[in-house]
Amino acid sequence: MASLFQIAIVSLFISFSFMLSEITDCGGNNIASTITVNHRGYEGEFISIQKAIDSIKSNNDRWVNIHIHAGTYTEEVEIPRDKPCVIFEGERIENTIIQYNDHQTEQNKTWKPTFHSNPPNVIALGITFKEW
Repeated sequence: MASLFQIAIVSLFISFSFMLSEITDCGGNNIASTITVNHRGYEGEFISIQKAIDSIKSNNDRWVNIHIHAGTYTEEVEIPRDKPCVIFEGERIENTIIQYNDHQTEQNKTWKPTFHSNPPNVIALGITFKEW
């Protein structure tokens, strides 16, 4: 009989192999566009990271850089499956913080993370994600 550890390893391998088959070609190393986010409302196209994500076309197949200005952003960030090829670029991990508070309670049995990425090919640099 297989151990729980062996079953977990096989499951991880199958899941990883399945995810590899879904990888999107993002057009090499070239960044097709840059979206700027600034929670203060200046020097940026958006004040919300989620609004910047929502502005990306569905089934995107070119790298989109979302440059996030330094600051603390209190919001839940979710990348839908149909929006791959995204680079989140903060201004250093100590300066760019994304936080969200969704604690599980007796009434609320679900919990949502601060950052949830569904598609392949998502990169995050210079950002701290935390539960607040």
